[in-house]
Amino acid sequence: MSRWLTEPDAPPPLVGEMACLSGVARLADIVALEDGEVWEMRRNVLDCVMRSPVLRGRIEKMFRERTLDAVLRRHRIPGPRRHR
Repeated sequence: MSRWLTEPDAPPPLVGEMACLSGVARLADIVALEDGEVWEMRRNVLDCVMRSPVLRGRIEKMFRERTLDAVLRRHRIPGPRRHR
């Protein structure tokens, strides 16, 4: 399933944090549509970032949202049934 990570003029996305935080293999690939910069953040740096309450809150919120999104995409939960 293809999805856009950002809209034009949106801040750059953080990717790969789920695998880094959970220790589980990554679930997706990222393909850039144009040239850009990639910054690699090792686990020890992420651990330092997570010491900041503000940054920790933002990263944990993103982690929860993406985890829920991944679960819902993998396990298609049927919507309400319409009675005929």
